[in-house]
This record gives sequence, C-alpha cells and structure tokens, in this order.
Amino acid sequence: MAYNDLWARRLRERQAKLGKKNPDMVAATGIPTRTYSNYPRGEREPDFDTLLKICRVLRTTPNYILLEDEPEPLSPAEIRLVEIYRNLTDEQRSTFERVVSSFRAESPLSPSSRQPPLTLDAAPEAPATPKKRIA
Repeated sequence: MAYNDLWARRLRERQAKLGKKNPDMVAATGIPTRTYSNYPRGEREPDFDTLLKICRVLRTTPNYILLEDEPEPLSPAEIRLVEIYRNLTDEQRSTFERVVSSFRAESPLSPSSRQPPLTLDAAPEAPATPKKRIA
C-alpha cells in the first residue's frame, strides 16, 4: 500500500470514528480549508508540525496514521480499564477476567464471528461440586 493511500485512509477513518468533518478539522487545527481538503484524498502530505496538530485533534499518534502495522490507539475508557486492572489484587484480577470472559461468551455475535471466551493466563476452574439436599 502506498504511503499516501495509508495516510489518507487512516485520516478518514479517525475522522469518521470521532464524527469530525473537514470543516471541524480546519477549525480545530487552523489549517487552511483548501490545504486540509487535500489530506483525506491523499493529494498532499503535511509537514511534521501539521501532522502533530491533526493527530492531537484526532486523539491519535503519528505512528498510527503513518505506519501500516500500528494498532489503533486505546480510547480513554480503555486506558482507564487497564489502569484499574493493574491496581487489582491477584484475586480481583481473577474475578475480573471471569467477568470479562462471560461477556465475550454471551455476546450476541453472529456464529461466523463468535469468539471463544477470553482467557488471560488464568488456570481453569474446577467444576463446582453439586450440593446435597438434606431431607
């Protein structure tokens, strides 16, 4: 994939994900309308300072915009979940992992996209022993 194609596609994708139109980007970055309109079409490349302005507005990194194998950056909510997880005790992490796994297992995904329950290096639980009823 050509650099211009990747840059333009990633730019369009981030704008769409955040619900930002070109006029919003122009207003937020101070880039002239005519100049900015060339970026999503891949007809022009920004200088580094301009790229940084765009990335700040799109809450992303230059690496994500420019590099093919760079994953999309975490959202603030995802970052907060990681912070919470890192501050849990081992027992709390185990509980957290079971809850997350149950959401994935019960999600209403189509059969072709259904994923197995998430495992986060936790040992499998032993099956529960049925309780005996006292008559």
